[in-house]
Amino acid sequence: MAGSENTTPWDELLASTTFRLLRCGRGVSEHERRYTVCSPFTRVLVPIEGKAYYSMLNQDIRLVPGQVMLVPTDVELRCRHLRGWTVDWLYCRVDLAGLTDWFSLIPPARLVIPRGSANNTIDRLIAADRSAALGARLEVMTCLITLLTPFLDASDSPRLRQTFSRLARIQPALRHIDQHLAEPMSLATLAPLVHLSPKYFANLFSAIVGVGPIAYINRRRVQRAKELLLLTAEPIQQIAQTVGFENPFYFSRQFRRQVGCSPSTYRQSRRTEPLV
Repeated sequence: MAGSENTTPWDELLASTTFRLLRCGRGVSEHERRYTVCSPFTRVLVPIEGKAYYSMLNQDIRLVPGQVMLVPTDVELRCRHLRGWTVDWLYCRVDLAGLTDWFSLIPPARLVIPRGSANNTIDRLIAADRSAALGARLEVMTCLITLLTPFLDASDSPRLRQTFSRLARIQPALRHIDQHLAEPMSLATLAPLVHLSPKYFANLFSAIVGVGPIAYINRRRVQRAKELLLLTAEPIQQIAQTVGFENPFYFSRQFRRQVGCSPSTYRQSRRTEPLV
């Protein structure tokens, strides 16, 4: 009970945030390479050897050992790796209240930081990620949050607090959507979570989020499908079911409407991109 006296608004914010590690590893460039990527997840790069040049959010970055770079979700990254470039990397998602990529709230100038102990931490993370044991999964989450903490701290701003304050009113519904994405959902199931009538809930949700609840659910499902298309070999019909679309044709129509191409085209075009 005594610990509750130290509760701060940040505790509530962190309790409504999801941290997911999607993949991690080490990459080595045997030749100079140039390419552009725009991924449905956050990238963290920890250089080991060599140097590389990146461009994102209107800034040019020369990345070398001693630094760590974070690339927020859905940010276009132009890359030039020199031969011998060696980098540890991870893909993750950190979603504030199941709605906003937390790192979209960080000023661009804060996306490259001194390395600190990042090398040791990501080594531990990569090693732990090879195991399915409970202790290893806890180690993965501990290392992930340790690596991300300097970037989370860099996001502390009035904008972050305003965003969370705006979302807090419907946060239980947002959390439910994120945790039950594969299940059927309706206004009748979501509205009671925030003690509102379906009609009032729909109006409030649209005012806060910018789209209605059903459109938002479809957006989150497509977002998750993009990750699975890039990071797994699951058949597209199975991915549709995994993210909550029972009808694969409806899934394809929603995907094309939001992304601009079919799921198969998206997978084929992005599978040729280098990991880092």
